[in-house]
Amino acid sequence: MKRAVFLVVVVALAAGHKISEEDNLPDVDIRKTDVRQEFAQFVRKFRHSRGSLRSNADVKKRYQIFAKNMQTIKSHNKAHSSYRMAVNDFADKSLRERQQFTGLANFTSVNKRESTRRLLNLREAAPEAYDHRDEGHVTEVHDQGDCGSCWTYGVVYPLEGAVSILSGKAAVALSQQEVLSCAYEDEEGRNGCNGGWYMDGWDYVKQHKRLATAEAEPYLGIDMHCDPDINDKANGFAGYKVVDWERVPKGDDTALVAASSKNVVAVALESLGLFFYSSGIFLDEYCETPAAVDHAVTLVGYSSEAWIVKNSWGEKWGENGYVRMARSLPSHCGIADYAYYPLVEKDE
Repeated sequence: MKRAVFLVVVVALAAGHKISEEDNLPDVDIRKTDVRQEFAQFVRKFRHSRGSLRSNADVKKRYQIFAKNMQTIKSHNKAHSSYRMAVNDFADKSLRERQQFTGLANFTSVNKRESTRRLLNLREAAPEAYDHRDEGHVTEVHDQGDCGSCWTYGVVYPLEGAVSILSGKAAVALSQQEVLSCAYEDEEGRNGCNGGWYMDGWDYVKQHKRLATAEAEPYLGIDMHCDPDINDKANGFAGYKVVDWERVPKGDDTALVAASSKNVVAVALESLGLFFYSSGIFLDEYCETPAAVDHAVTLVGYSSEAWIVKNSWGEKWGENGYVRMARSLPSHCGIADYAYYPLVEKDE
């Protein structure tokens, strides 16, 4: 399978120095700290499987990380910013561990080939607000777990939206697992949980002219290698074809608005500040410039104030799995830097 041409660039996360800091957590006495009760509540709510909390050392480590993260959450909420943070499933995970829940590969696409399709006029008039959820173009939020498979959701969610737009019917969930296991199958030693890019997933669908429904090939959160019987499973993409994909001009928020009004769009973000997001309009003034993007998400609409972004961290994260990202900062946390959408047509 032909690949897009990439320039390999090591992604230096803005949080690099902070990762090192978290490796040296301060010593604490669990019996005397002021977040003991909150930690107990966290364990009851989020740690249904206590397999990682079987030894005193494990409990102490998780407690140390939790206490540090609680300090971050409380300090942020006292500042009365435009959004709130809250304890969630990431609260006992270090920054290094939280990176496992992202999954863009460690290179930046600089694919310069000309599209075979005519570019849309991305500066044409767009409505002041648009939400693909209102039109039935968006499926339920899923949880990628600790497999670095966010890129597969960037593949699948825009395809679901494209088929829904063309058919006039509610979106049907397609299989992240087929993309995860099959897109890099011809690259020996490559594991889909180690990251990827949405363009490669669309290339797979274009070449193979199929993508199973999520029901037929459900998500496992591990790369099992491509199922030898995958072609016998229900093809949720039957009757449609990927002919190409388009990139929104880098950093162009106006063009992104126009593209989002017509397409469900895959975008890349710097994830550092997102993990404890709970509600409100997310405004992170500390994102790098240019943003150190490491997480693929999906743009499903916008308002005058915010981008409406669908994540892959489950419905318990954020606003039922979504984050509203402020539009007041240009290409906020990289949202307009690597925005792509597939060009899908009916296969007649």
